[in-house]
Parts: sequence; structure tokens; C-alpha cells
Amino acid sequence: MRATPQAGLLSLAFLALPVLVGACGGSDEERTVRDEAGRTCKVIHPFATCDATPAPTNGCVSPAKPTFNVGTLLLDPEDFSSGVEAICASCYNSTTHTSTSTGGDCSAIVCQKASDCAVPVDQCVDGHCI
Repeated sequence: MRATPQAGLLSLAFLALPVLVGACGGSDEERTVRDEAGRTCKVIHPFATCDATPAPTNGCVSPAKPTFNVGTLLLDPEDFSSGVEAICASCYNSTTHTSTSTGGDCSAIVCQKASDCAVPVDQCVDGHCI
């Protein structure tokens, strides 16, 4: 795997910055995406089914269940428009309809064109969906 300038920046985002999960509302359009962790996921935003088992770092407290969601890794915690799309292992509570995750549980979605992104209105810039 080649190191890129973006990879270093995203690593910082994974470790230190917050993540928004499912922040952009839903979509009925199913898309297939790939992330930097090598997972392939079918997405109907904000939910994802991947070829891996979701395992959030902190585990889930009942009634929440582990799942994958589309999230946003914030590159600047003060600017909610500074993020890239990501697949996040999260805990989903179907009673409250909320998901929780940490940046470390997320992997940026990779793209070559906008249709590779999970959110139909997002763009592919430098290999990441924004």
C-alpha cells in the first residue's frame, strides 16, 4: 500500500477527531461502496451491509446492536463541512433510532467518480467522497 498525503491526514482524523454517523438523512438509492479497510458495502444511506462483521471498539450496550453506518470523518472539528464519507462500525439503537461510533471505528470510502460515493449528492475529490 502506497502512502499518500491524504492518508496521513485521514489517520489523524481517525484518531483525534469526532465522527458524525448518518448525519445527512436517508436515501432509497442502493449503492455499492469500498472503504480504505478493504470492505465492500451495500449502502442505503445511512445504513450499510458489509462483507465483514461490525465490531465497534467500545462494544454496544443493550438494546443497541452492532451495525455499519455511513458516517463523516471530520478533518476539522469546528467545521462540519470538512469531512469525508466513511463506513463506520457503530451501535444502533432501534428504540431511539440513534447510532454511536468513534472516529477509530470508521474507514474512509474510496472513489474514482461521484457514483462510487454513498451519498448521491457528494463528489469524488482526490479519491475520497466529500
